[in-house]
Amino acid sequence: MLRCTFPLTAFAACSLAAPALAQPLIVERLMLVGPSNDIIAVVDGDPGRVTIDAAIDRLLGQPDADITMVHNHANGSGLSLEDLLQLMKPGVAAIVAAGAEGSRYEAARGSRFNRTRLEGLYNKAYCQVVKDLLVARSHQPALPTFDNQIAHLTSLALQKAGVLQYRATLAGLRASEWHAHRPLLGPVTEAAAARVRESQDPLRSGRAACAR
Repeated sequence: MLRCTFPLTAFAACSLAAPALAQPLIVERLMLVGPSNDIIAVVDGDPGRVTIDAAIDRLLGQPDADITMVHNHANGSGLSLEDLLQLMKPGVAAIVAAGAEGSRYEAARGSRFNRTRLEGLYNKAYCQVVKDLLVARSHQPALPTFDNQIAHLTSLALQKAGVLQYRATLAGLRASEWHAHRPLLGPVTEAAAARVRESQDPLRSGRAACAR
């Protein structure tokens, strides 16, 4: 995932992992997929999270490991900050989440990925997304809360800012909600991406601070 194209797509990885991920799990399950599409390890976790032990963490720290981390999100939510922080590890090529309802999310390092700033940039994008959605609902109270879109919108903003390579296939309610409200949600991601780009560019950030 260090290159412009993904060495293993979310769809290939999830197809490979399908026998295990298709089970009606109440816990998260993590599968480590190698560069030859071989399953290196399977780790069962708790509801909502998988704990990575020291041996797995050492493997993910090896620069030439080229591992895709595939796991299930029972509620179909997008990639969390905790998920994306795995991309800071040199041996992780991509992180993939498969939702029980058919949603798929895949992320890798983008051209402007910065290990030391990832968490801060994520938080800027996330806060801007939440702020703009709250403003939109204050003007149109009938709008959905979009709680199930926030992680996806944040990743889209990071993609537009060059921090991530990212793609997703939404399913069920998420897909219908996205298509119905795309004229609103698209600009929300653009505004969050602009906030991230401003933070990435010291001159732009300085000018913005002076303008306030």
